[in-house]
Amino acid sequence: MELSKTNLNSLSLLKKIPKSVHQELLSLVFGVLLQQVDETEIEKSQTLKQIDSTLLKEVYSGLITIIIQAIKANLNEKSLAHFLKDTNSPTEFVGLLSTAYGKTFQKIRETHLETTGFYLKRLISINWRMDYIIKSNKIEQIDKPVYFIDLNLQKKDGQIEKLKFSCDTNQLQDLVTTLKDAVLAKKTQK
Repeated sequence: MELSKTNLNSLSLLKKIPKSVHQELLSLVFGVLLQQVDETEIEKSQTLKQIDSTLLKEVYSGLITIIIQAIKANLNEKSLAHFLKDTNSPTEFVGLLSTAYGKTFQKIRETHLETTGFYLKRLISINWRMDYIIKSNKIEQIDKPVYFIDLNLQKKDGQIEKLKFSCDTNQLQDLVTTLKDAVLAKKTQK
């Protein structure tokens, strides 16, 4: 596994963070990766407020990158621990990180692999309406149509997602052309 100097530097910065907050820092980092906790919780944490915010942000971003890269490289708990020991990371922290990594490896992988992939949402239906804007409170004369588009898209799991947006005539023409190209491409695949 290769990491940038910045990420390796974030591991050395762990020595500036009190050992008493290592566990909470890791639980928040893994919580963010598992999408159970929002990143703003790190700033709200009373325990982590004693740490300089710049230092905390650098360590946090480094840890996120290291964990994601380890998962990407398919490292197991022991391999990650060995890698971290080679970078002269604090021994206690290596133990905490590798244990948490081992427990959450599969869940993080599933969480992030679910959001990346080649499955595209399927267009189920389109509803639209046109409004003609004559003027606004800032411009006296506009005289242009605005189109309001509602798309119903089917996700991989079968759930329907609604996407709503507005566009002008040129944008609508681009959308129609793109949809026609997609239909044509689908027909040629069969």
